[in-house]
Amino acid sequence: LGAQFAGMICVNKDWWDGLADDVKSAFKAGADAAGAWYLKDLQGFVDLAYSKMGEAGANIQDASDEMRNEWAANMDNAAKTWATKLDGEGKHGTAILKHYMDAMRAAGAKPLRNWDQE
Repeated sequence: LGAQFAGMICVNKDWWDGLADDVKSAFKAGADAAGAWYLKDLQGFVDLAYSKMGEAGANIQDASDEMRNEWAANMDNAAKTWATKLDGEGKHGTAILKHYMDAMRAAGAKPLRNWDQE
């Protein structure tokens, strides 16, 4: 019903800022290559799982847009709850949620709900 998040690479900003541009480029190229490999590998396992489920008699079908919209509309806004909890701990939960949702929308994703704007 939306974006899946599987992992990321994080570094300390001060350390990153101290790297030479060619080293930063090498890290970015390595991260891009690892990301491409990961997505290909992940899709292979998804395809394998669907195949195995089908062989075992499962009826696999996509949820209709109507069902997806109804489900999303009736869910609690767990993302907002998570962000608000972090805000209360002095962290940047709401800002992170907004950044994430803005990045998804900018990349062309069409969320069923704008969790950050409710």
